[in-house]
Amino acid sequence: MTHTDTPSPGPTGGDAADGREPALLHGRTECLHALRQTLLQSLDDGSPDVWWLDPDFVDWPLDDGDVIDALTRWARPAGRSLRLIGGRFDVTAHRHPRFARWRRDWSHRFEAWTPVDPAQIADLPTLLVCARVGVEILDRIQWRARLLSQPQQVKQAREHCEILRQYCESAWPATTLGL
Repeated sequence: MTHTDTPSPGPTGGDAADGREPALLHGRTECLHALRQTLLQSLDDGSPDVWWLDPDFVDWPLDDGDVIDALTRWARPAGRSLRLIGGRFDVTAHRHPRFARWRRDWSHRFEAWTPVDPAQIADLPTLLVCARVGVEILDRIQWRARLLSQPQQVKQAREHCEILRQYCESAWPATTLGL
């Protein structure tokens, strides 16, 4: 597939059910398309909680109007939680002002953490995972990713998120008090 082709919504090749690993996604365009599509799918599926992990979320499509609309639809029912683990939320807010506004308006559905040890921020994976699917950017330099579609893959990714959260502190408050 060239970067001008439209990527398929899922991996080509096998999956864990037939004993083969899913094919890797290659290239910035294909990886970011998969991230956007998985993000929209996870919100449209109505997952009660969605995890996003990234050092700064710079490459995520968080200012995309379709993403903001999907987030708003997803957040309306009770019991939903968007959970972010990141490090440079100041960069995220600057790069994605529409998402930063959405976060303020929906702060009751939003949780953000950052590693207690700042040295761990650069080691954070780029990962999106919900109840049924996920996508993990394996290499942010060479742009390789894999889709998580098997229940065991998704379960392991969600468990990894919970473990990482235990080594984090609350971050990116919706409002700051002070003069």
